[in-house]
Amino acid sequence: MSEIHWADEYVNWLQGIVPELGDAAIYLRAATELPEWMQHEGLFAWFEPGGDLKIEKLLRSRSQWAGRGHLIVFSDAWFDRPEHVQRGGLLHEITHAICSVGQSVFDLPTSEFTLEHWLLTVPGGREKLMEMRGIQERGVTDHERESHGLRFVRVGLHLAKRVWQSVSPWELQLTGALYALQDDRFLDAIKALTPELESGGNLLEILKTEAPADFAKLFDR
Repeated sequence: MSEIHWADEYVNWLQGIVPELGDAAIYLRAATELPEWMQHEGLFAWFEPGGDLKIEKLLRSRSQWAGRGHLIVFSDAWFDRPEHVQRGGLLHEITHAICSVGQSVFDLPTSEFTLEHWLLTVPGGREKLMEMRGIQERGVTDHERESHGLRFVRVGLHLAKRVWQSVSPWELQLTGALYALQDDRFLDAIKALTPELESGGNLLEILKTEAPADFAKLFDR
């Protein structure tokens, strides 16, 4: 029988909320479970692009490898917070994972981790790698390029609606001084996206459509 991991309960919860993740593995790990070079001091939690590949050998050595998937890492501080705060932080990071589907150079058919991936750690590396692979950059606005931009908030609000009875939208931290959407526009964003939220649907398909104009204009600076 396989060993029970502390994250199994959260993974089961996520799989029920985010069917868009499909068969992709979800790796939730404490920062202390990972190599020192993967630590990010000062972060509450983080989504690690290509993280599954970075720790594949480690996971295999622990009989925890379940195939390609998404890695989310949690600091010690995350474990000290109430459950609703933990889940809000988890949904924040899984929102990044959803936004990365089909957009990341880590979406490879192989589990090989090559030196090409390290191009992502240098300025302009992502664009260079896409050029090397002949991938065309789709046309996006500046705020969509930001990791906490329109796509991120749009997906996050859909997830927030799915769990509204147990997790407040504010717990997902979709806004902030360093984010594309400011705190004082959050309620307006919810209002503008309400018709779409009520309709629901597959998030990956929703992201292929243009965001409502009243919602998008809230990201203009």
